[in-house]
Amino acid sequence: MTFLLPCFFNPSAFLLSSRQEVCRAHAQDGWALDDCVSTFEVLNVDREGVTSAPPEGVLICGLFLEGARWDRSRSALADMEPKVLFSPLPVLHISATAEKQKQGAASLSGVYMYECPVYKTPRRADEFVSTVELRCLEPPSKWILRGLCLLMTID
Repeated sequence: MTFLLPCFFNPSAFLLSSRQEVCRAHAQDGWALDDCVSTFEVLNVDREGVTSAPPEGVLICGLFLEGARWDRSRSALADMEPKVLFSPLPVLHISATAEKQKQGAASLSGVYMYECPVYKTPRRADEFVSTVELRCLEPPSKWILRGLCLLMTID
């Protein structure tokens, strides 16, 4: 089951509640909401390709990249095609983990994570929702300079 994030009146609250549910499932491990951070994984499937729900977290769809595209073969951000303004992001799995576990994870050489802002509309002003970490093969500064973001609507 995937959730169409742009359909939520308060998408920030939905994302927070999904993190809270993962923390509750790990209460016996001593996880507290303040000690948990969100984790993100772009799945290389569209909404129609999802066959089952993940054991933890939620699957969301309906987001568009502005300033880049998702390269499914490399599972990373890539340059946009010429004359294309927006590119759909495949299904995104959002879950949570203890902050200590995330900091202790070994980083792969040549792989970076870009903290991509999510906005409701292309206007961006006063419409910030959250940030999503996206895998990239170039330093994040490239995407920052391009103003890369995720949008919930492109109208």
